Parts: sequence; structure tokens; C-alpha cells
Amino acid sequence: MTAGTITQYGWNEHGGGWRVGVTTKEGAYFYYAHMVRYADGLYKGKSVEAGDLLGYVGNSGYGPEGTTGMFINHLHFQIGVMIDPRQPDYLWMNPQTPLKLVEDNVKVFEHISEIRTKSKDKKKKKNKSKKETESETKEGENDESGTTDKSSNTR
Repeated sequence: MTAGTITQYGWNEHGGGWRVGVTTKEGAYFYYAHMVRYADGLYKGKSVEAGDLLGYVGNSGYGPEGTTGMFINHLHFQIGVMIDPRQPDYLWMNPQTPLKLVEDNVKVFEHISEIRTKSKDKKKKKNKSKKETESETKEGENDESGTTDKSSNTR
């Protein structure tokens, strides 16, 4: 998800099972829990980059160390942001809400963009038609004013 340092590693006795916590240099904490096992070479203090494999989705937790099978396999993922470094508490956020908001807004913006494109296309078509009509009218006026009726010219 992001670059940082593994600051939590091991069994979470509060229900999270096998978990990894990654803290960024800015202080955000990324929590991954209920894993079935870790990626090779993972340890507390290791630096990781966005896209590094941390572990495998599982169903560990909600019991003594090693408990599995209490629920279906899934990844519990949360983001903690430290608002005030003098206070060790994090503001916890389930990323599903903002991600869903972004997803929904993308759909809304795509719909609005589609409507705007159709509206612009209609305007262009209307303006093109109007210009063609004006052009035809001017051509007709030029023909009428530039024509001389020689039959009325008598001597």
C-alpha cells in the first residue's frame, strides 16, 4: 500500500490474529490482520515499499495464538493517522468508506462528463447547421444582388 517500516509483527491477542503493522515516515499506520502466514523474510523493523508482499489472506484470530477457522478468509485492513504526536492515539479509519465514496463519485463524474459531451456535440451540430444555413442565405443574397436584369435595360 505504501512505503514504511514494519512496526508490529506477530499475533494480535485482541482478535486480529497474525498481523502486520506498517508505519510511514509521516506517522500513518497501516494494519493488516487475520493472515494465514507471512511472506518470507518479514520481521519487525524491516523497511518495505508499496507493492511488497507482506503475507497471505487467512482466517486467524479471535482466540489463543494460532486460532483459525472462526470466520471466512479475509483481510482486515485499517489506516491509523496520528493527529497529535504528543498523544499516542490514532484516528482509525476503515478505508472502505472513502474508497466507496471515490468509486461512487467517479461513476457520477463519468455520467456528468457523458452528459456534457452529448450536450457539446448537440451544440456543435446545431452551430454547424446554423452556419450552413447562414452561408446558404448569404450565397442567395449575393446571387440576387449581383444579377442584372438586362431585359429591362432598353434604349
